[in-house]
Amino acid sequence: MKKRKLKPNPLGEWLLNYVATNDTNLTELSLSAGLSAGSVRQLVINPERKPTMETAIRLSELTGKPADELLQMAGFDGFGNISDLSPDRIELSQRYQRLPKRLKLALLTMARNLDEYAQVDREVKQYAT
Repeated sequence: MKKRKLKPNPLGEWLLNYVATNDTNLTELSLSAGLSAGSVRQLVINPERKPTMETAIRLSELTGKPADELLQMAGFDGFGNISDLSPDRIELSQRYQRLPKRLKLALLTMARNLDEYAQVDREVKQYAT
């Protein structure tokens, strides 16, 4: 039985066009974005596959295409502007979610202290100039 060839979704078509016009290939695009070698290829050959938000953000940072547009091309709606999210921010959020409650509170206290320190540092720099 022959496998039915699926037509790429708008994201897959955009990715194919991007690599064609930028003298690269899907593997290089994946690796340059900090993804596994086959990640982008799977988005193209499997149109039902949806990218994660992190994948969209990494591709956005590399290609300059807004992450929310990439997600909309993949069939997601209602994300708003997520282009200001970085993979580090997403990782931090994921790690926070896995912490026990007492460690979440400790991390929040540290974040508040860092924020206060940063504010004092900004004030000192402003005063020094």
